[in-house]
Amino acid sequence: MMATALKLEGYMPPSPTQQDIADMAQVSRSMVSHVLRGRTDLGISEETRRKVLKAMQQLGYRPRQRVVLPQAQNLLAVSMGDGVVGSFENPFFASSLRGMYDAAQKHDYHLMLLDTILKDQELVPALAEHRTQGALHLGYMGPGELERFHSIGMPICIVNAWCREGNVDCYAFDGKEAGFTAVDYLHRQGHRHIIHFAGPQRSVFSTWFRQGFEQRAKELELKPVVLDFPTQFGMEIDRRAGQEMARLFLYERNRRFRSITAILGTNDRLTMGVMEWMGSEQIKIPDDLSIMGMGDITEAQCTIPPLTTLSVPTYEMGRMSVERLIERINDPGKLSQRIMLPVNQVCQRDSVRHL
Repeated sequence: MMATALKLEGYMPPSPTQQDIADMAQVSRSMVSHVLRGRTDLGISEETRRKVLKAMQQLGYRPRQRVVLPQAQNLLAVSMGDGVVGSFENPFFASSLRGMYDAAQKHDYHLMLLDTILKDQELVPALAEHRTQGALHLGYMGPGELERFHSIGMPICIVNAWCREGNVDCYAFDGKEAGFTAVDYLHRQGHRHIIHFAGPQRSVFSTWFRQGFEQRAKELELKPVVLDFPTQFGMEIDRRAGQEMARLFLYERNRRFRSITAILGTNDRLTMGVMEWMGSEQIKIPDDLSIMGMGDITEAQCTIPPLTTLSVPTYEMGRMSVERLIERINDPGKLSQRIMLPVNQVCQRDSVRHL
């Protein structure tokens, strides 16, 4: 049977690896590594070296640049989990990082921002080698990665996620309280038919937010309606996901959601995507539908109309996480803390109308 090659529009093939070079040059992967490092003390023949270099050229291999970590007496590393890397334009994370920076400066510490994937086995030993005194991790961290930090005795603080086990400090927002606060506000505005555009199940805060929404709605004798997060977006809770959820909502509106008067989004970026799609479909906000977000990022004030949302203490979370990590560095015997920050303030703007 003849195979047919398909050219996919916009498809980017994976970057070649050292193993790909080894396969093409018919040498071992360790040999490729020796050639890349310019080793001259191992008796590598010129022919082998040429074969490896030729394979590199043909495959378009670009060696990964090794980052030289700064040497500093007081150095803290900031690493990131899934859905955070590549999201620095999100004011939610920017505000947390600003809080970390200000607290670190106050105590004469330096921050080293890492975009290295934590599964890289060399990362934790490299941090120890460069005398990094502690680490802050934005987002979820699995038990395997956490154990590697513990193995070298490095204190770590999990930020904007939760960790139920292990000797680790956590700072997260009280998502259930956020759900309660949002439902209470919309209820006071006269809304009795509210739909929640949920976040991904892997997001701890989104899960808590959904639980708070559903529990408070039932307590107020409302029927909680939830639109699940589209799985194709992974952990990217952004405008594109919001636009897709708005499209699904309008597609099903006459059949399932005819009575809905208000939408509660799991975060502001997703909610702004919802507003954009509604506008493109001539749905007037708040006349036809009221919309509420969560996070109070800077852009929420600039939407048309300005977005009603929940205020979240992102700066304080960043500041407090650094303060706590430095305490653990100075006193390793301190018991770990798991802190939930309150989310109970509504920023009332113009995207929700009183019925």
